[in-house]
Amino acid sequence: MFSGFFEKYNHHLTKLLTALLVILLLCGTVFPGSGTVAAQAKSGTDTEEAETPAADAEEAKIPEVGEDFTVSRIRYTVIAAPDGDTPGKVAVTGNNLKKKTTSVTIPWIVTYNGGRFFVYEIGDYAFVGSGITSIDFEDEIYGIGEYAFAMSSLESIIIPETVKEIKAGAFALCGSLKSVSIGRYTTAVAQNAFSYCDSLSEITVAAKNKSYSADAGILYNKKKTLLISGAGASGDVVIPATVKKLSAYAFEGNHKITSVDLGTVITRIPEDAFYDCSSLGKIVIGKNVTKITGNPFKYCSSLKTFDIDEENTKYKGAGPMLCSSSGLSLYAYPSAKGSLVIPSSVKNIGEYAFCGSALTELLIPSNVKTVAKGAFYDCTDLEEVTFEKRKITLYPDIASTEDMIFGNAKPYLVIVLPYSKDAGSAGSIEETLKLNCPSTVIIVNK
Repeated sequence: MFSGFFEKYNHHLTKLLTALLVILLLCGTVFPGSGTVAAQAKSGTDTEEAETPAADAEEAKIPEVGEDFTVSRIRYTVIAAPDGDTPGKVAVTGNNLKKKTTSVTIPWIVTYNGGRFFVYEIGDYAFVGSGITSIDFEDEIYGIGEYAFAMSSLESIIIPETVKEIKAGAFALCGSLKSVSIGRYTTAVAQNAFSYCDSLSEITVAAKNKSYSADAGILYNKKKTLLISGAGASGDVVIPATVKKLSAYAFEGNHKITSVDLGTVITRIPEDAFYDCSSLGKIVIGKNVTKITGNPFKYCSSLKTFDIDEENTKYKGAGPMLCSSSGLSLYAYPSAKGSLVIPSSVKNIGEYAFCGSALTELLIPSNVKTVAKGAFYDCTDLEEVTFEKRKITLYPDIASTEDMIFGNAKPYLVIVLPYSKDAGSAGSIEETLKLNCPSTVIIVNK
């Protein structure tokens, strides 16, 4: 189940998944609590025994808003207190399931210390990293939180009709997940809800759902004008002519697609739309694409063909490189490896242009005028960079490692510069380069 997870770690996780790892570690804590059995956690075919009720009845009290309790190894957090005969509401917020537990049933009502509560939603990180392969719902729930089932062993999921929202990363990195069924009343699905689900091949949507539709493993809005998630797509993908827009992260972590034809209608490719599509070998970009944000093809290590319509006036493909129509700007070269000399036509290297590539040596010739943020971020094999001249504009505003031109470089990165009398002085290229690399930079002034 961790295949997608470790692959992303090989590429050094985005901030989002770094935060997920931290929460995963926190969720490893055993949550205390006791009470009447209301949820059955099944281990194989054996149902677990009820946990022992609170020993001291005098101390037992109905939990209040914000308080937690555990029943049958499922942790609940109160979001509304009971009112007379009207039950309160709780969210499922964690678990301490046994490793052998493979099936869980979420009840309609859970009882604890005399209080009765409707189970209203599955909260953030509730089952992150768990070994469950299936989950059933006795009745209505209304939401599935961020990373609620991320990195779990779920094999399929039928989302209750009443669920209104599926939040960010809810099922991300579920390597065994094969099918997803979305119910009638779901009106909000995060674009990365199913990222890195390597086995996912089927997404279905209830026919009466007014917000979404699905076809061939791809989730769209109802009219198929917006492609939300291509997590279940595989092989050669042709985007329907009805689609006008791609969501950010649309195909993030899809390791099954081999080529994508964007058609003639789409005008913009958003940042990270094809992030870590490691099997993607070819992208066909139509004549009407006029904006490509950042580098949407980070970690697309197999992408060796940018096929761009001859009528496109903004971009052109140069084999494995995506360039401006003039050839002056190099926007993406994700499959670069070994030794490379930047082409003589290039004056500008774009944001994250070589992000995650397998470069080992690099020559930046005198024709290059500017290098944007993150241009060689996560090029962890890069050992030596030679600048042919010293007068070059490097990205100065460093807010994070990802902004650094050589962020996540080797522990020792050798940079060769032409000799200069002001070498190492304040504001010199040496100082700028040191700011743009968290590793130890060895400057050689030849």
